[in-house]
Amino acid sequence: MHAAAVRERVMPQRVMPAEQGIVLDSLSAGYGQTLIVNDINLTIPHAK
Repeated sequence: MHAAAVRERVMPQRVMPAEQGIVLDSLSAGYGQTLIVNDINLTIPHAK
């Protein structure tokens, strides 16, 4: 199964910077020639 299948583009909901923590939009990361994640949105909440 190939990963380049049909993808729906969902517009991320913007959160006002109250105590949202770390927000990474459209993140891609890899190791060598291997793509680990591609175009993800990651939110790491602020520790309480």
